[in-house]
Amino acid sequence: MSRNQTEAKKRGTAAILLMGLTLSLAAFFAARQLATWPVRLRYPGEEDIEGMQLAEMLHLRQGIPIYAQPSSQRLESPIYGPLSYLLGAKLINPAEPAFLPLRVLSMLATLGCAAGCALLAFWVTKSYLAALLAPLLFLSYGLVTQYGTIA
Repeated sequence: MSRNQTEAKKRGTAAILLMGLTLSLAAFFAARQLATWPVRLRYPGEEDIEGMQLAEMLHLRQGIPIYAQPSSQRLESPIYGPLSYLLGAKLINPAEPAFLPLRVLSMLATLGCAAGCALLAFWVTKSYLAALLAPLLFLSYGLVTQYGTIA
């Protein structure tokens, strides 16, 4: 084997090891973030500040206009756009209001965004490695996984 072939083989082996290390680290951090999702889905946010949005969704379901003009008799100040409240009004159970259905929908949308990252990375690079790495990096980011499970 010639010297050039030996050096090329070493560079190839080093590149494979670097790719493996990169994928392993991204997968490790993504797995750590995803491991928190069950707890975040079960979090009783209805007892926290999210309870205001839940009450507004229930009011919307009952036909009370939550975007009405301010009055001295009541205070409602919806902080999200109408789509969030319309979805919530349809998905929550008025007898036992909870954010779990909205959190599951948000989680599925986050996984859809991860799939979109893979597709975009493949379109741009034509590399299966990039298509594998992109969603792992997306899901390993703490803000994505935190807000990806909040209604």
